[in-house]
Order: sequence, then structure tokens, then C-alpha cells
Amino acid sequence: MRRGEKLRLLAIETASSVCGVAVAEGEKVIASREEVLEREHAEKLPGFCREVLSESGLSVHDLDVVAVSIGPGSFTGLRIGLSFAKGIAFSGDLAMVPVPTLLAMAEGASFDGEMADVCLRSHKEIVYHQRFSRGAGRCVAEEKPVCGDWAVVSRRIGEENTIIHFRCDDLLDRLDRSAPVVQHAPSALAVAGVALRRFDELAITDYHHLEPDYISSFKTGGPPR
Repeated sequence: MRRGEKLRLLAIETASSVCGVAVAEGEKVIASREEVLEREHAEKLPGFCREVLSESGLSVHDLDVVAVSIGPGSFTGLRIGLSFAKGIAFSGDLAMVPVPTLLAMAEGASFDGEMADVCLRSHKEIVYHQRFSRGAGRCVAEEKPVCGDWAVVSRRIGEENTIIHFRCDDLLDRLDRSAPVVQHAPSALAVAGVALRRFDELAITDYHHLEPDYISSFKTGGPPR
């Protein structure tokens, strides 16, 4: 297997309404395809994968690793993405890199300041949240991700922290604060970047029992745990 900057990687993002696939070789993205979809991930994902592999001139057997957004996020989307990633990894005898969704959002966005609160809308007023600080060229999680009603989650957001979010515009309008706000959708490109930078930390070869990091149960809405 090629190491570090020589890795050939297929990245998959299905944790939200975004369905994305990207092929990268080292730091260079060769091909990508992303769309905002509603309940079409299972139908579109295989085609997206064929398209980016064809555009890149690679086959599954030319790859070294499959990276996938592991959650939190859409229960259905996460299952679709992980199942597809496992199939690709198994067929090509590839390693896998499960990438935390909120970490990929944090590292994929450009933000000022030392701290950022990442918010990803689940449904209605239920939001996934995690705080990150800047480390040496990467983001560092300051706490575990949580899921809860916006009335509770909003109280966890630091007054001076940048907010990185996806589809939380109407909720953020309720906040009486002037901190920077950056809308940044989950992205296969960000998943690829995290996987390449943190390959030694996150890569696994025994992925058969790997499950999505759902964070919460289907019955959510109470205080974050």
C-alpha cells in the first residue's frame, strides 16, 4: 500500500442530505460528485461512484483505502454510506477510514478564532453539536458530540466561538450574538482530507462489525447526553 501523500482514496459522504463521492491521490482531488438529495442516496451513490472512478481512470483495485463519513447524522444515510463503503473495501481488499462527520465539517471549513461550534441539523429542531479548537494544522475535539433540541444545544455554544453549521439558519437567527457564522455542508472532499491527514490514527482493516456513530436513538429531543 502507498503511504501518506501517495494514498489513492475513495471518500463517501451520506450523513446528511448531501450525497458525495470523491477520488483523491495524496492531497490532489482527481474527481468528485456531490448533490443535495432527499431520500435518494441509495439510488444515486453507486452511480456517483462509477462516475468518479471512470473520470479518474481508476478501478476499485487501484485504490488503497475507502473513507466514509461515520456520523453523527441521518440514520438512513449513514447506513447506506457505510454499507456501500464496506462493499467497496471488501471487493478491493482495502483499508477503511471512518471519519467523524462533525470533525470533517470543522476541518473542511475556514474559520477565524481559536474555537468553533459545529452544528448539523438532524430534523425539526434537533441538532448535532460538537466544539473544536485549533491544533497544529488540524482541529481538536473539546468534547464528545451530542444531540438535542436547539433550546438546549444553543446554550452550549460559546459567545465568541465561530459557528460552523449546515441547515441551521433559522435556528441561528434566534441567537442574540455577533460571532462569525459559516455555513459548510458535509462533503466527501472534507472526508478525504481528514482521512489523508489522519490515516495512521483512524484507518482500520477489521471493519466487518463497524457501525455508524449515531450518537442518539431514534427517539430524541431531550437534553444531550
